[in-house]
Amino acid sequence: MGKGILLRLSALALSVVFFGCGGGGGEVGGNGLAFQAVWEQPAGTGTLTFGDGPTDYNFGTAIPGAVNTVRITLEPAGPGGPPSCCIAVRRGTTTFANRSLVLANIQPGDTTVKIYGYPTNYAPADGLLRRCGTVPVDAGEACDASRGALPSFGSDGNLVSVTGGERADAGQILVWSLPFLADVSPLPGSTVMGPTLSVTAGVVDAINNVVAGDVAVSVAVGVPGANVPFALGAMQACDEQVANPVVPCSSGPDMDVTGYVVDGTAGPLPAGPARVTIVASNDGTPQRSLAYSYEINIDPPLVASTTSTTNPTNSTVTSLTVTSTSMTSTTTLGPSACTVTFGLTNAIGVAGLTFDVDYAAAPGDFTGSDAAVSCAPNPGLGALGAFNDNDAARSMRIGLLAVSDFAGPADLATCDFVGLPAPVVGDFAVTIVESFAADLTAVPSVVAVTDVTCN
Repeated sequence: MGKGILLRLSALALSVVFFGCGGGGGEVGGNGLAFQAVWEQPAGTGTLTFGDGPTDYNFGTAIPGAVNTVRITLEPAGPGGPPSCCIAVRRGTTTFANRSLVLANIQPGDTTVKIYGYPTNYAPADGLLRRCGTVPVDAGEACDASRGALPSFGSDGNLVSVTGGERADAGQILVWSLPFLADVSPLPGSTVMGPTLSVTAGVVDAINNVVAGDVAVSVAVGVPGANVPFALGAMQACDEQVANPVVPCSSGPDMDVTGYVVDGTAGPLPAGPARVTIVASNDGTPQRSLAYSYEINIDPPLVASTTSTTNPTNSTVTSLTVTSTSMTSTTTLGPSACTVTFGLTNAIGVAGLTFDVDYAAAPGDFTGSDAAVSCAPNPGLGALGAFNDNDAARSMRIGLLAVSDFAGPADLATCDFVGLPAPVVGDFAVTIVESFAADLTAVPSVVAVTDVTCN
């Protein structure tokens, strides 16, 4: 188990101090926000215990072995709130070892603070492109906009009001153990030879038990998806909290977790996109659940065809030829490959935008999953883009960040979408999460799907 990060206010707990409009080479002054983060611990351990009987909660400062990167985020809780930011602290870094970090240049306003722990050596940005300012400036690193990951621990959102010239205290933030996955196969975005599909994964939790009866795997094909038969094999209990586990939960270093190694087979599957969904829950109080969905591609199987020739003695010789495709004379109306364009529709200057796209009403899916969704920012904006598609929720978060303001109206980004039938502009609903100018002041942007073009 690793030691907890001490962030400035407490000698025992993970504490973070946020300062707005301060900084420099010395003490950071001005607005402030402090909180202490404590991590869920195994029963009978930890420095903070509350509850009664079997529902006791145990929290402490030790960051569990299933956490290799700590992610701290701020998101505006309403209009005029501080711009969102994300900072990642990896195990083994100087900041982690010294247990000291200050986040700087946070504006006053209502903000939501969240803390997550990841088993990976990075933390995904999930659309939060802006790196939180720190003192020292190299403490922590930007969250990764190109890769997704499932957290092994996470807090609820904690609403805090930062007032000019004062230091607010959000108190203790509880970071709960979450069920997550290890060694998922096939990987998101991969291509698998059909017509059958084998799925394996470690379904694990660092503190609580994984509920065996809640583990389920499904595979859907077509657009919109229809589930195909999936035969879940016998689940093997795994335990990395003992020395030399008989069944490890993953192929990598022990993460001090328990759970099940699951596998199963789906099929037959047609060639084309398929979506794998794995759900699970733990027996914690409150119970925490996992619903992870991602896209893969099924290639057609190799097809064996025969050709016959006649030899001079009139006997027949048959040869076997293997090809990768077969030709048929059947014509079907397939899914439509579409490009969805998002635009800033009002005349305003903006440098940072985060918005959510609800596509529950759209007949299809965006191409790709999580941070690997097929999207790109408009290169004419000179902005960085981060895209995160939550397939299970049928919602995508898009973040754009530029050094200077770009002017609207303007196209912001395009994303690939596969629909059957083709979607229309009205199938997508956009909600602004935050919008700010280059000087970090909030601005009232209006974003919408402005065009859907299909083949």
